[in-house]
Amino acid sequence: MQVWTDAYNAIERLATAAPMLKDCDKPELAFHGYKKILFSKHDYCMLYIIKGNEVYIDRIYHSLQDYSKLPD
Repeated sequence: MQVWTDAYNAIERLATAAPMLKDCDKPELAFHGYKKILFSKHDYCMLYIIKGNEVYIDRIYHSLQDYSKLPD
């Protein structure tokens, strides 16, 4: 499976499970409402936020990156 296929599958899971997934591990991001979803087959995660009935994917990071310290 290619990474983009894995990303697409994660987005499909967000369509039904976004509010139920866990908050970010980083307290400063969780404070602002960020949640994360892990890719199934690759070491990536998506950070997203829910506003009303819409889900906004903010960033995609590799698991080895410290996403709280990266520039905007």
